[in-house]
Amino acid sequence: MQKIIGLDFGTTNSAIALATEDGNVKLAKFPENDHFTTTCRSVLYFNDKNRKTDGQPNALVGQDAIKSYLEAETAGRLIQSAKSYLTSRSFTKTNLCNHSYTLEDLIAIIINKLRKEAERQFGDIGNSIVIGRPVNFSGAKTKEDEDLAINRLRAAVEKCGFTDIIFEFEPIGAAYYYEKQLDHDELVLIADFGGGTSDFSLMHLGTSIDKKQNRATSILGTDGV
Repeated sequence: MQKIIGLDFGTTNSAIALATEDGNVKLAKFPENDHFTTTCRSVLYFNDKNRKTDGQPNALVGQDAIKSYLEAETAGRLIQSAKSYLTSRSFTKTNLCNHSYTLEDLIAIIINKLRKEAERQFGDIGNSIVIGRPVNFSGAKTKEDEDLAINRLRAAVEKCGFTDIIFEFEPIGAAYYYEKQLDHDELVLIADFGGGTSDFSLMHLGTSIDKKQNRATSILGTDGV
């Protein structure tokens, strides 16, 4: 049975899920204190004392990053909202613990953490992935800004071993999830309120729509702030 991986890389939180051809969807879970959650905080923490055996900084992700940041006896670097800088041409690289990182490198560390957790729970997940994207990236003013953001996000995802990459507007995934419960047709306004962007889509949804056809004609309009 074919496995389909969906990724929501968010400004504040991220998630990764496995979907199968029979319509079942499973979200990967992440430990948080004494329980598990289906989201991972999109934060990184670097500390000079926390290094790999080869001397490279061992960046912590999510709840591990937050916990280490709060408990650290020496200063480190806590990085948040990396997604918000995808359109920034001035952010080319930064130096952390005497090592240079591009923005793509930093985002790849977060996504790779999600990939490893998904593989640990679901087994091999292959190299194909569907990724949510904002209608308008934070800070984007032109089509060139949007293209820059997509290309940087694609490069980060490729660093994590994915080669077959599809981008989809973030509200569309929510629309399809809602459509599964409908027994009639509706004209629906879908809103995705995120930590960095908020996106809106107006769509035709319902039982009379052929789900196997290109759904582009179902989308009447999209916008975001």
